[in-house]
Amino acid sequence: MQSLVNQPKTKRGQATLDRLTNAAEQLFYKKGYHGTSINDITGLANVAPGTFYIYFEDKMSLYCYLLLQYSHRIRMHIAKEVKKSSSRKDAERAGLKAFLHFINDHK
Repeated sequence: MQSLVNQPKTKRGQATLDRLTNAAEQLFYKKGYHGTSINDITGLANVAPGTFYIYFEDKMSLYCYLLLQYSHRIRMHIAKEVKKSSSRKDAERAGLKAFLHFINDHK
C-alpha cells in the first residue's frame, strides 16, 4: 500500500507539512472537501502550489491522511481516559464521555 504522505526529512519540511495539514483542516471545516481547492490550501499555508505535491499525490490523499490522524488522536484520548477507570462500566462511561468531549473540542 502506498503511503498517503511523503514524510519530510527535515524540520523545515515538517513545518511545511504541518502548515499544509493545518490549512487543509481549517478549510475542509469551513468550505467542505469539494469547496476547497489545492490552491486554497497552499494559499492559506503560504507555500507554492507545487509544494503540495512534494507531500501528497492529490487532495484525497491529504483528506485521508487527516482522517487517519484525527482517528489516531481520538483513540489515544479515549484510551487515556478509559485507563483511569476501575470497572468496565466506568470505562464505558469514561470512553463515551471522552469521545464526546473530544468531538466538541475539535469542531
